[in-house]
Order: sequence, then C-alpha cells, then structure tokens
Amino acid sequence: MAGLLKGHRHVAVKIFTNDGQNTDEIVIYKHISQGNKSRLGYRYVRSALDSFELINRGNIKSDNILHLIEDSSILAAFEEAEIAQPSPRRKAVDREIYVSRTLDMPASIGEPILCDFGNAVYGTKINNDDVYPDVYRCPEVMLRLPWSYSADIWNVGAMIWDIFEELISLLGPPPLELIKRGERSAEWFDWNGKWLEPDEDEPDRLPLLPPSSLEDAEENLNGMDKELFLNFIKSMLQWEPEKRKTARELLKDPWLTRSY
Repeated sequence: MAGLLKGHRHVAVKIFTNDGQNTDEIVIYKHISQGNKSRLGYRYVRSALDSFELINRGNIKSDNILHLIEDSSILAAFEEAEIAQPSPRRKAVDREIYVSRTLDMPASIGEPILCDFGNAVYGTKINNDDVYPDVYRCPEVMLRLPWSYSADIWNVGAMIWDIFEELISLLGPPPLELIKRGERSAEWFDWNGKWLEPDEDEPDRLPLLPPSSLEDAEENLNGMDKELFLNFIKSMLQWEPEKRKTARELLKDPWLTRSY
C-alpha cells in the first residue's frame, strides 16, 4: 500500500468473505498472474496486484465485464471532491457505513476487461457442474454433460445476442444424439427428442416459443453488416460443443476484422 501511495496510483480493492468460492477466486487470480503476458488476450483479463488475509473470529458472482478507466482525471476529481466534502457516514455498532459517491463519466470508454473469477475452473479438467446464469447456459451444462472451453463460446454468443437485441425457437431443436447423452435431458425432452410441453401431470413445464429465426429476430442491422453479424453469432450458438468456433478462430471472424 505504501508503494501505491508514493506513486499516486489508483487501484481497486476487492474484499472477499472467507468461504470456499472466494478462496478459489484468489487461486485463479494467482494462476492468471503467472500466465504469458505477451499473449493477445492477457490485457483483457483483470489481474490482481497482490492479496492479503485478515484473520478474525467471524466468518467472512457470472460474470462481469468492466471497462478500463483510461481517463484518470475522473479519479483525481473523485479524490478532490471527497477531500473537500467527505461522504456522509453513519456509525453502526461495529462499523461505519458511507454514502457512495458517483464517478464522473469518462471522456471515452476503455477496453473491456474480464473479471470476477469466483466460478472459474481449469479447462484442462473435466467439468459437469452447473455454471453461468440460467439464461446463458449452454446445452451441455443444462443437460449435465461434460463441458470445457466451448461452453464459454456459447456463453459469449448468447450474451452478445442478449445485449444486441430464445433458443429452440431460433436455432431449431437440438440433435437427438446430444439429447440422448445428457443426464438431465429427460427433464425437457422425451426419448425421441421432442420438447415436453405442459400437461395435466406437469403444468409448470415451459411451453416452446413460436418458431422463428435469427434472421427474423435481428432488427437493428441491414445488408452485409447483418449477414456478417449473424454468421458470427451462428458460429458460437451451435448445439454441439465441437462445432463451435474456438476463441482463436473467432478473432479472425470477418465481423470482427472487417474494415469500415
């Protein structure tokens, strides 16, 4: 901390409670810090400068994408405002509670930074736990199949679609072979791969949305922009994990590399 004060550097302090998930996140941050810093994606992942632990008698999520603050003047203005007019505070029995102070809007938005690794896992291991927010979960996670890196590709594709503008109605039904392999497939499909609609015995089942397509659903783009964007999304939203493009392949996709 003394070094940071001497260099007048703005940093963020993240405080964890002392449970298993948060301990895992610190381990992941340490693993990231040992990575190859020359690799293209390293600059887009938040790393930890350091960590420490406070021992006490008491006990101490998805997935965030933040934007790098390149305009440091808003941080300096924040400091000056806090010095000139400190935030109101209230004393509780064992702590002080401060009113949050809003940062000014930066002149420009910085690069996206991936953060919050409490649910991160190593891609070299076989995983079959539930991960990701429900609305972004890939088929293999929902069906309780082993998953790996390609699950992230689906997650990003679904998130991009959600930000830009449901999935059987848009993509058609999943392949029967995928359904037969899933441990939880019987919750949503019969043995022939047909969606289980609500009935008298199971009135709480979700009905299928009317059939549609990505082409019909996307209403903000036209011409080549729309074609390239939809091809990009389709390359990630593939039912079968092995058919999804890798992150390296996506970096070369025409929608990202096209010059305007």
